[in-house]
Amino acid sequence: MSNDQDDTVSFALMGQLLTELEDRCDSDSGFSLFELLDSFSLSSENRDLLQELVVHHFRILQERTPDLLPENYFSSYPEHRQYVGAPEELLNSSRISAALLGASDSGSRFPDSSNSFSEAAAIPEFRGGPLGLLPVSMQKALHAQMQPAVFHDGQKIITEGEEGDLLYVCCAGSAKVTIVQNHTKNLRIGRIVPGQVFGEMALMGIPWRTATVTAEGGVDVLTLSKQDFHALLRQHQEFSNVITTIIGERLGNHRRDALFSVTLEGYQISRRLGRGGMAVVYDAMSEETGQRVALKMMSHRLHVDQLAREWFDREAQLISSFDHPNIPRLLKRFDAFATAFMVIEFIEGASLAQVLKERGPYDETSVLRILANLVHALEYAHSAGIVHRDVKPANCMIDLKGDVKLMDFGLSVPFFAGKDSRCVIAGTPAYMSPEQFRGEICPESDWFSLGCVAFELMTGQRLSNPTNLLTMGHNFQKWDVSVVLAQIPKSYPTAKKIMRSLLDIAPGNRSKSLEILEEFRKPLDVSDWDIRSMLGKS
Repeated sequence: MSNDQDDTVSFALMGQLLTELEDRCDSDSGFSLFELLDSFSLSSENRDLLQELVVHHFRILQERTPDLLPENYFSSYPEHRQYVGAPEELLNSSRISAALLGASDSGSRFPDSSNSFSEAAAIPEFRGGPLGLLPVSMQKALHAQMQPAVFHDGQKIITEGEEGDLLYVCCAGSAKVTIVQNHTKNLRIGRIVPGQVFGEMALMGIPWRTATVTAEGGVDVLTLSKQDFHALLRQHQEFSNVITTIIGERLGNHRRDALFSVTLEGYQISRRLGRGGMAVVYDAMSEETGQRVALKMMSHRLHVDQLAREWFDREAQLISSFDHPNIPRLLKRFDAFATAFMVIEFIEGASLAQVLKERGPYDETSVLRILANLVHALEYAHSAGIVHRDVKPANCMIDLKGDVKLMDFGLSVPFFAGKDSRCVIAGTPAYMSPEQFRGEICPESDWFSLGCVAFELMTGQRLSNPTNLLTMGHNFQKWDVSVVLAQIPKSYPTAKKIMRSLLDIAPGNRSKSLEILEEFRKPLDVSDWDIRSMLGKS
């Protein structure tokens, strides 16, 4: 396999890797990044990848504990210290690795170390921050257009709610970041340290400041005017990539999201619904019609990667032509804050995974109705030449009326004979078919994934939970559907008959029993499920 193929596979797994990292942070504070890499069959010798994960890990923990310091972090995770240059760099929440900055030029998520970025900042004031990773010529051009300013203890550098026209870089000293909570209380949400960039949100679409920054002791800063800021964005791709990634740290943030209460393209955002490895989803409302929508924002961490942007745009293109009762409609797409957005029909309900967690295994009638509706949605997609590739309980929803919806076409592609030309293994390992594991694209893969979903709905357990790709391959070599069916209770006779086909190792046999489901294609009876109480739960 060529180096280009290896890079592509690393990118394809990156979204899942970051999502898994966040899940493990929620469930187990004592895990090792090396164990995480091993579960994805990734080399622990990839220092760029490890550096990226260490920084991301620290940010996740700091979102939960804003006063977390590097020494406390490294005390808990001493093996992570070797992958970060200076420990104080972790304090800068906008720190960007050279690998990420180079992604847009190389097409690789983790290019090699032979890049044009200096390891030590050419401009002392940029040292320790994202601007210090810019090419030397870019640093000098930027610094020449900046003006110095000094703020004394207690003096406000920027004020929440006021219009802003300057970008700031902290050169010396520190400042606290606060927001107004419940109209009266000032809540401290962060700290500005040397090297850190702030104030960019008011220059990128939100006309007012989203937080207050107050000097703690004397603070020296450099400022850049709004006019010069936008001129540099247009003229220098490297600077644009830096700002794009900084904004990504402000948006979709677990603790404080800069988009809360903001209006974009006529849609006012009220809260964040969820965040995955590739996107953040917001609850929003049309100011013109009052229609509630889901606003899906592509992760800024992936926006500078051309392949990632192609996947996001492809999802929008695919579902824009869909008109099916079991698939949410795409209403609009637009660009803002240096990334892409989709406006999607809002589904008020809970995922199959949420309901399973709250209520336990589903009864057979419910399982059959879920399968019937998902088959209807998948057959529609397949008739349009599209394979979903990520059918799983978390990507299927039940609304308050009992209607089933197939969500998230982010990994969907047109299908054709043979393997994906980029050798991308995409999907969630626990629900992958044998041919999907090999990188092949065919609609029958979705039927196998649906069988895995059905098994989980009936037993409350995943059919498989491979720790790495090698384990997956071994599982498929000894695959026996009879062993699988033996694990399902006897109270699911009809579903088990359908499962025998769905989970057949031979793709051509999987649709043989689907006609049985036709009579079950109707909404579920959710009258006593209390789905509304599950809204907003993970």
